Amino acid sequence: MIAPELKVQAGALIRLRFLNVDNTVMYRLVIPENLNAKVIAIDGNAIKHPFALKDAWAMGPGMRLDIAFIAPAESEQIISIKNRQGKLNFNFFTLKTQGKENQKIKIFLPCRLLLFLNRT
Repeated sequence: MIAPELKVQAGALIRLRFLNVDNTVMYRLVIPENLNAKVIAIDGNAIKHPFALKDAWAMGPGMRLDIAFIAPAESEQIISIKNRQGKLNFNFFTLKTQGKENQKIKIFLPCRLLLFLNRT
């Protein structure tokens, strides 16, 4: 599996929504600890008090998870989002910071980025 690399603005607030659309597999989502990522919604329901995502998060079939974090302020930083479930150890995707904090740069992304977790 080739993990895509997505560009993000350095120092930007990032929100990611993960969907497990595979009805036969569980995933264990791993986010680098230094990001201080917060879980902000589970299964589409906002959490009143977001909490830090410090350990791997188990995602069962049909589950959704929204996380938010501030991207590193330095350019060219790589953030690897991984799966660590059993024999399925791989990178889902990487984020690469671009530009400088508070500098506006053009980054092309779909207007709504949904990351479908599916073993294909």
